[in-house]
Amino acid sequence: MLIFLSESVTSENLQYYGYEKTNSPFLTDMILEEKIILFNNHYANSVSTQFSMPMIFSGQFTLERLNQPFIYDYLKKWREINTFFISSQSYQTDNFDLVINTSFDYFVCQENSGKERFNDRGIDDNLLINFFSNFIEEYYGKKFFGIIQFNNTHYPYKVSKEEFKLFKPATPGSLNSFNNTIYEQDQLMKNYFDYLDQKGLLDSTIIIFISDHGEAFSEHGHSGHLQTLYNEDIAVPLWIHLPISFDSLLRNSLKKNTHKPTSNLDLFPTILELYKGLDHSKLNLQPQGESLFSDFDTSRFIPVAGMDMIDTKALINNQYKFIVTNQNGKQTFELFDIQSDKSEVNNIWTLVDEKTRSEFLLEMKKLEHIKFKGF
Repeated sequence: MLIFLSESVTSENLQYYGYEKTNSPFLTDMILEEKIILFNNHYANSVSTQFSMPMIFSGQFTLERLNQPFIYDYLKKWREINTFFISSQSYQTDNFDLVINTSFDYFVCQENSGKERFNDRGIDDNLLINFFSNFIEEYYGKKFFGIIQFNNTHYPYKVSKEEFKLFKPATPGSLNSFNNTIYEQDQLMKNYFDYLDQKGLLDSTIIIFISDHGEAFSEHGHSGHLQTLYNEDIAVPLWIHLPISFDSLLRNSLKKNTHKPTSNLDLFPTILELYKGLDHSKLNLQPQGESLFSDFDTSRFIPVAGMDMIDTKALINNQYKFIVTNQNGKQTFELFDIQSDKSEVNNIWTLVDEKTRSEFLLEMKKLEHIKFKGF
């Protein structure tokens, strides 16, 4: 299994989610040809990497680890699997490697890569495939579970070559520059698919693509992330490539859920189910998401939090997004019908019935015990 973890990519800015720019032609063709399965209503559970990554890999909506190993720790213990984490981002400078690197056989980040810094956060994403190739050569023929994390799509959105500057003018920090990094990443994905195919691994490797959070470009009066929980900040891509030989019944189960609201918390139980025979009772904590192979209820509540620059939490179900924000001693409530108001411009909190408001307030109260603290 290979997981691609993108940085600051929102689904609203991707061609294969209906964006008007041709910034991801390779993946768009793959989706049109039904070679990968696209989830159309997927959300991150936080708006910063330091919060979202532990949530993804622990399956818990919290930063308090509670003696919960990450999914790759379980797999390494229960299966004969070699694991790796290859990232272009900086990890050792702020000791975040101590959080993520709990049992990997192979761990690469900006500081230990031996490569020159490409932007303010790490090395050039194009260099990661060389580290991946090194791992494959060393462990060829053995089962692996790996994560490759990109960084070029992080502000100020810098591409490695002039040929990737498809959209101009491309000033640092601009939407055109961001689209150029999306285009470069799309070409990188083509390189990985080609490499796996050449090595005879494409038909035996499950590939998952996600993003840690989104990125705003003035949609609600701000840019970047960390400040709000509107869709530009948390609506993120999810697609899955399954080998041709993959069980057809499970494949169809996955396809049935592609239009349901899903979140990054669902990755942990989904991966667990892919490795058949793992006993859920042996987990330290049960995952808080749902397996994407299961017939889960669309009315379930998906939790989201932003705790960096502003104290705000959200709940999402099939129809609504409810946001509670605490700022300057004032608490504000926002409710959006995300089916009819995808741009989230009409706050209907005071317009819905009391039963709906009470239901969301009660569910939000359950999140009050969640402890968020930096590492």
